[in-house]
Amino acid sequence: MQGRVTTRGRSPEESGTGGIAVSEVSEPAADSAEGSGVAGPSSDAGATLMSTGASAAAESPERHGTGPEDSSDGHGTKLRVSGCEVGAASVLTAVASSNPVSSRPVLSRSDSGLEPVKGSTLSGRYRLEGILGRGGMGVVYRAADLQMPGVEVAIKLLLPEFRAQPELLNVLRESVRKVRSLPHPNIASVYSLESDGANDFVIMELLQGGQTLQALLDGEYARGLPIGMARTLIADLCSALAYAHDHSVIHSDIKPSNIFVTASGRAKLFDFDIARVLRGPVGYFDASQVGAITRAYCSIEMARGDRPDPRDDVYALACVIYEMLSGAHPFDGVSAWDAREKGLQVKPLPVLNRRENLALARALSFEREARLPDVEALHGAFAGRGRQRKGALPWGRTLGRLRPVLVAGAGVGLVVCASVVWWLVRSPSTAPQQSVVARAAAEVDRARALADRAGQLGIDEHDQGFRQALALLASVRESDAPERRLQQAQTASAALTSALAHAPRIARLGTTEDQLGKALALCEQLRLRSQQCSAKNLADEAPRSVSLPPFELDSGVVTNAEFARFVEATGRRTLAESAGLLYAPEPTRGWLVVVRGQNWRTVRDEAAGRGEDANSAPALAMDLESARAYCTWKGKRLPTEDEWEYSARGVSGRVFPWGDEPEGATGSTSTAGTHPSVRRVAEWIETRVPGQRVLRGGSWLLPEPYFQRLALRRLAPAGAVLDAGFRCAASVGGWPAAVP
Repeated sequence: MQGRVTTRGRSPEESGTGGIAVSEVSEPAADSAEGSGVAGPSSDAGATLMSTGASAAAESPERHGTGPEDSSDGHGTKLRVSGCEVGAASVLTAVASSNPVSSRPVLSRSDSGLEPVKGSTLSGRYRLEGILGRGGMGVVYRAADLQMPGVEVAIKLLLPEFRAQPELLNVLRESVRKVRSLPHPNIASVYSLESDGANDFVIMELLQGGQTLQALLDGEYARGLPIGMARTLIADLCSALAYAHDHSVIHSDIKPSNIFVTASGRAKLFDFDIARVLRGPVGYFDASQVGAITRAYCSIEMARGDRPDPRDDVYALACVIYEMLSGAHPFDGVSAWDAREKGLQVKPLPVLNRRENLALARALSFEREARLPDVEALHGAFAGRGRQRKGALPWGRTLGRLRPVLVAGAGVGLVVCASVVWWLVRSPSTAPQQSVVARAAAEVDRARALADRAGQLGIDEHDQGFRQALALLASVRESDAPERRLQQAQTASAALTSALAHAPRIARLGTTEDQLGKALALCEQLRLRSQQCSAKNLADEAPRSVSLPPFELDSGVVTNAEFARFVEATGRRTLAESAGLLYAPEPTRGWLVVVRGQNWRTVRDEAAGRGEDANSAPALAMDLESARAYCTWKGKRLPTEDEWEYSARGVSGRVFPWGDEPEGATGSTSTAGTHPSVRRVAEWIETRVPGQRVLRGGSWLLPEPYFQRLALRRLAPAGAVLDAGFRCAASVGGWPAAVP
């Protein structure tokens, strides 16, 4: 019997990423190949096996207690993924009826307004649990991820009007694609924009354990927040917006109801899904086209549809700050246009000094050219800093911008030290101090080297300990007394050493523009039928910066001997064992096929039969659940996707395991079929996208350099995969010496 395939997740056009769109195509399936157990049909691999996006409507055979039914007429099912086809047995879709996809709209308009349908399931995966709020673009729901028990997300179900404006929806998709690459502690995550039949929806981080700024002002702080609490929120919001603006993203809808205040009193800016992108392939999203802007916080330029500018956010943020401190909108809730027409002026706030009031008034200027140039300038006024300190550490873009200043300061310090040493040599009475001067100079050199190393490793500049260490180092160079200089340099060295060991590190991940061009060239060289080699298919590899706390990653993947001890202790059966099947990619053309009768034991035994050291070989044919169970048994966990990529690529961000160029790759196509004991294997990780199953790392079954790229994400089915192994990770108090 032939299985049914249902659509789940983004279409290639919607995701802008090479996300998976699954449709049913029936064609003859070839018989299984002998020997390796990998089925014989060939097709196109490309970004389809490797890209992100929502998974096919597949469930674990073990979970449903049944496997696929064989096709009596010799036909199988293919999955058409991002313009290329991936073969699969009917097991992928035989259970689709258990999670029917909602093909009807679940949001409509009536005379009474929006009529959301609670309890609907989107993509057979997200069940709408309750309404969180309504806006000009749709209704926001709390939703349960049925594929990830216990995981909840926020879903903004867009109005049907968006479907009638495809060009607007395309621009919105580009905005979402750009915004989801903004990892920042004060920015709520936006995961994706997806479609389900007639419904378009944005999946976002669900914020819990606090309330919106609007709720605070409407409740216990009707006359404004305490000044100390407000300053903390202002700093958080400025930090979030400065980071977004650095990445060419304008929020465009800053208002109290879009600011979440956590239980600890910190701010998180959300509703970034309608943000406007300054630079992108399809222009920028103009929320005013669907009435999705809030006039009271909207600049005149944005209201009339001018090109987005960071100063639009400056105006909106200034409105919020004024309201945060006073409990009232600066212009009594009217739009900037109406306020200008009425000649309204900003009244100074008594809780602010003259400098702060002047800065706030300038930020609220009706004309863009008269406004403060950026949020750094606004924060500088509230932090007691002048405009000249825009590049100071809390607002610096990277540590690299600080390094020239530190090095220059070190040079001045060394000149001073050299002069003092020369003077001491000429003075016999100060000979005992010569050793102190020399020691101080050496310690300054050591502290400077540690600071340089911190820059190379990307120590997170927001870490308080690291910032204090750099401040100590700066104070050393301002001191003249040798004894004091030595003491301060030693303190700075100790603080920098501690930061190197314990502070979070900024991992710069993804594929740069230059790397993208080379990846597309490698894709074209594969000459795969129906393969779309385009930047859109690799958009989920967009460059991103992530702050990683210390972690420890096992040096190698789990071996057969190690996994056997786990099985003996727990009685665990992998999905391949319980279902009697697994999936495998065909190495030359990328087909995903079903392999029956294979599991980690049979793969191990076959290796032993060839005379290989099977016990020390990687445990293969693994499924995600078994990998998680093993790591939990060991008191560890699977590595996150960011941890895996950071460890694999190192500080230099190498493209392949062997370097940055595909030439000389050990994984050439001529070695396809080599046993994994001398080849790489794909590895299960915990992905940053809820509900996805992702393998990272090229395997011996996909040896072409295109597939061996360390930034590549391989979306996997629910079940065991022939070339999949895993390693474990653990969160630790300090960085292991082996971590780059």
